[in-house]
Amino acid sequence: MLRVVIVDDEQPAIDILTILLRGTGRVEVIGAYTKPSEALKNIGRLKADAVFLDVEMPCINGLELATYLLNQDTGLEIVFLTAFPRYAVEAFALNATDYLLKPALPENVDRAVSRLLKHARTRFFSVKQGGKICSFGKFELRRLPENSVIKWRTAKTEELFAYLLYYRETIVSKEKIIDHLWPALETADTHLHTSVYRVKKTLKENGVDISIQFVGGGYILQIGKDVTYDVNEIDYFIGNGKIINSDTVKEFEKIAALYQGDYLESKDYPWCVAERSRLQKNYVGLVKQIAMYYIVEREYAKAEEVILQIMAYLSYDEDAYELLLQVLFLQNDRVGVIKYYEQLKNVLSKELGIEPGPSLKRLYEKVMNE
Repeated sequence: MLRVVIVDDEQPAIDILTILLRGTGRVEVIGAYTKPSEALKNIGRLKADAVFLDVEMPCINGLELATYLLNQDTGLEIVFLTAFPRYAVEAFALNATDYLLKPALPENVDRAVSRLLKHARTRFFSVKQGGKICSFGKFELRRLPENSVIKWRTAKTEELFAYLLYYRETIVSKEKIIDHLWPALETADTHLHTSVYRVKKTLKENGVDISIQFVGGGYILQIGKDVTYDVNEIDYFIGNGKIINSDTVKEFEKIAALYQGDYLESKDYPWCVAERSRLQKNYVGLVKQIAMYYIVEREYAKAEEVILQIMAYLSYDEDAYELLLQVLFLQNDRVGVIKYYEQLKNVLSKELGIEPGPSLKRLYEKVMNE
C-alpha cells in the first residue's frame, strides 16, 4: 500500500481525491492539509511515499512547496493537481511523477497510482554504487564500476555540487551558499532549494554513495566509503608525513600522478581560488621531494623528468628551475642550462617584471665559466 498525503487549500477537493485514491485499493491516505505550512511541518514525520499537491495555493504555491519537500526527502514522489495546464512544464521540470488536471477523473488517478507503485519498486531494488571524483584538471564525477561520467542538469547544479564537496563533512549555512553562488539575487532561496534537489536527485538516480543533508540551517555533504576523491587522497597522503625512500617512492609517484591539472582548472569559480593555490603548493612540494630523491640517488634523467612536471604548472617557480639547472649541470648539459635559464629570465620579465634570484644567477655564471 502506498502511503499518500494530500495538500490542497480546498477541502472539497481533498475529500473527492481521498475517495478516488482509496477506491484504487492500493493507497492509504495518511494525511491531508489545506495549509501548505502545516504540510511542510508534518510530512517528514509521516514517512509518506507520495504527495498529491495542488499548484495554486496562497502564501506558498505547490511548485515552491514541492521544492522544499524534495530537499527534505529526495525519495518523495510528487503528483501535481491543477485546473491550469500551463503549469505542466514547471511541474515536470521538478521531475514530478505525474500531473493531474482538476477535476480528477478515476482513470487518471488510477494511472498516477500505477506510476507511483512502479517508481516505488525501482527504489526498493536500487543499490548504492561506488564512485570516483576527479577535481584536478577536468571536474568529473564517475559512476563505478562502469566508469561513466555523470552529467549535471545545469552548470549551477554542478557548481553547487563542487561547492558542497569543497566543504565536505562540514555544515555550510544557506546564507553562505547564497552569498557565494547567487549574490544579490532576490529569488536566491528558491534557486538554492531547486539546485539542492537536482544535485540530490542526480546522485540518487546514479546510485552514487554521496549524501547531502539539511542540518541546523545549512547543508552538509558526506562521501560514502566506496567513493574516492583525488583531493582527499593527496591530502591524506601528505598529512601522514611519509618519508621518501626506495620503499615509498612509487607511492609518492602514484599520488603525484593524481594531479592532472590545477584544482577545478576549467571552472572560473571565485570561491575556489584559495583552495586551488593550496593544492598546487602541496603538489609542488610533493614532486620536489621525488626530484630530490632521484638527485640523491644520482638518477638525473628521472629527476629532470619530475622537475619538468612542476614547471608545466608553475612556469616561474624559481626553486624548480634551480633544481633543474643543477640536474642539467650534473649531467654536463650546458646547452640545457642556458636554454632553461633564458626561458625563466623571459618569463619572469614578462609576467612579473623581475630578474632571476641571486642563487640562480650564480649557478648560471658557474656553468658559463666552466
